[in-house]
Amino acid sequence: MQVEFEVMITHSQIAVCCEANPILNDWTDEHAAQGFSWREGCVVFGMLDHDGISIVDVSDTRPQLVSAEAERAIVVPFEVVHGWIQISTIFSDFTVKIANGKYALLCEFRPRVPGDNPMSCGYRILFTFKGEDNAEFRILKKGGEMTTDTVLTTKADAA
Repeated sequence: MQVEFEVMITHSQIAVCCEANPILNDWTDEHAAQGFSWREGCVVFGMLDHDGISIVDVSDTRPQLVSAEAERAIVVPFEVVHGWIQISTIFSDFTVKIANGKYALLCEFRPRVPGDNPMSCGYRILFTFKGEDNAEFRILKKGGEMTTDTVLTTKADAA
């Protein structure tokens, strides 16, 4: 499966959740430093200092390799339980079908490529799901306003 769509980013965050009409996560200083806020069933990634239209690319077949062009790359454990996920921002939700299971979810922020909508904010957000029972939290590449390449916390509360 590979799905691509444009999404309006607001409040500098985008989420992957396993619930309809998800409640996004609260952020602490630790979450901001590491670039993500995680709780079971919902992970929210901080944007690279920009709101606006971004291109989202979701795949469970792409190799889970970090591109040299990636400006930020983070892996978190993620379990799909309903046969779908929601890609969510403050004002919109997009449903993507994906098989139930445990995954290592790689989130990469890359610059846009030729042919992308020139009105986009300049980022392609890639979510790559790789089947993995014991995925670990990892910051592979820090970027933007992140101040650490070490995972500081793996717990968050719903907002």
